[in-house]
Amino acid sequence: MRSKNITRSIALTNMSRIAIDARMIGARTTGIGLYIEELLQHLFRLDNTNEYILFMLPDSFRSFRPVRNGIKAIEVYAHWYSWKEQLALPLRMLREKPDIVHFPHFNVPIIPVARSVVTIHDLTPRYFPGHKMESMIRRIGFSVVFRSALSSAAHIIAVSNHTKNEIIRFHPNIAGSKISVIYEGPGRRVMRTIHPGEREILRKRFGITKPYLFYTGVWRNHKNLVGLIKAFAVLRNKYALDYQLVLGGEEDPYYPEVRNTWESIGLSREVIPTGFLDNDDMVSLYHHAEAFVLPSFSEGFGFVGLEAMNSGIPVIASSIPALREVYQAAAEYCSPHEPDDIAHAIQRVCTQPKRRLDLISQGNKRRNDFNWEKMAQETLNVYRRVLD
Repeated sequence: MRSKNITRSIALTNMSRIAIDARMIGARTTGIGLYIEELLQHLFRLDNTNEYILFMLPDSFRSFRPVRNGIKAIEVYAHWYSWKEQLALPLRMLREKPDIVHFPHFNVPIIPVARSVVTIHDLTPRYFPGHKMESMIRRIGFSVVFRSALSSAAHIIAVSNHTKNEIIRFHPNIAGSKISVIYEGPGRRVMRTIHPGEREILRKRFGITKPYLFYTGVWRNHKNLVGLIKAFAVLRNKYALDYQLVLGGEEDPYYPEVRNTWESIGLSREVIPTGFLDNDDMVSLYHHAEAFVLPSFSEGFGFVGLEAMNSGIPVIASSIPALREVYQAAAEYCSPHEPDDIAHAIQRVCTQPKRRLDLISQGNKRRNDFNWEKMAQETLNVYRRVLD
């Protein structure tokens, strides 16, 4: 029988044993998965002293190869937000006797394992629990786990000052000195050369035949895709901009209202859902778009906007605190609650060349303020602070 507790490692005697919950990395990487991958990549370059123990789901474990001595990967069968996460995962972690554990998301097992660091990306579930959390049991479960993660952590990493302020606002028992703000990096999906003929590839693959606006991310209610589609209708009807709207990311069956909206207002030929995008298609879609639109009601950081800036296109973003903090003067802002205002912001950017060029210039400057290596170094400093 195949063992469920397999390890893959290169042995090394180290000063400290640092465990990291790496279950969210994988082939279809989410924002948190990207955060973990970049953290690991840069930590292993910066720190040759400590031993690292990574807990991975089977697919990621099978493809993982240690890049240096002192890195161990452990295969676990405990998906996030499952009961095994609360029981089997901490028991497996305890067997490794780590000196510190970093949980990159709020879903921390209630059973204590070791001194812990937890990264909080946002408090979106508090405002937008989503269709999967409509039951009272799930909401209570989220509240209990979230509060436990904050209170039990030796230190908390917030990805923006807005997120830190939200933690303190809703959990006043958490001291501000226990929270460090460590910005994420500028994404990574802009790391290749754009080749001639890519527009034709996009036309054939996705049916993109006109100038287009681009969004990529999850299809959940806090992302305000319904509002974006309504704004797109205003853009076409009021401002006569004959564009297409490309929606990147996998369509979520729990949120049928997104598709229902564009179908009900007769935009099926102009709204293009791409499904999951690999890196090459993502880069190409960013590069050739007229603009990137992020109309979210809630965000903690918003690195997809930085990816767009890195691709040389202007960004239209909702006027919420986290995005204003991160993008500053490098975005055109609008109210996420007013489709007319979203449409007007898009119209300004797409029809005023001077404003467009100014946003692109500001974006080129702003994206350079974020660095994954700096993020990893500051995270390593938090580990050392907790270990000391």
